[in-house]
Amino acid sequence: MNHNLYQQMILDHSKNPKGYVKNPQGCCEKAYNPLCGDSVHICLKQDNEIISHIEFSGEGCSLSIAAASILVSIIVGKSKEDFFLIKHQFLQLVKGHEAELPNKLQVFSNISHYPMRVKCVTMVWHAVSKALEEVYVPS
Repeated sequence: MNHNLYQQMILDHSKNPKGYVKNPQGCCEKAYNPLCGDSVHICLKQDNEIISHIEFSGEGCSLSIAAASILVSIIVGKSKEDFFLIKHQFLQLVKGHEAELPNKLQVFSNISHYPMRVKCVTMVWHAVSKALEEVYVPS
């Protein structure tokens, strides 16, 4: 795989992010990277244990915005359990380990070569985790 940090897919997602809106709605969490000032406000909705909608707003580097956009494009339609499995594999990938993930997520496989940038691509995953933990599911 190309070892360029800013691959075309990352640039495309950062310029035209999927799920980007001015005022996201749903069960929301904020992610902030104090190292560079990136901040993302991400919100989701579930329907019968399936993540039915995710949207976000925020400001940040190309990596953080692309990570949020790619997360949106991959996770909508997945169960909470599927999300946590994909997240675990993604976190392994960004630490430099091999992982079975969709190509869209594989574009971040080189981030381990840039340790100061890992949080740029993982902060949104941690925010979605917190939002999923807070989603009220009637018993």
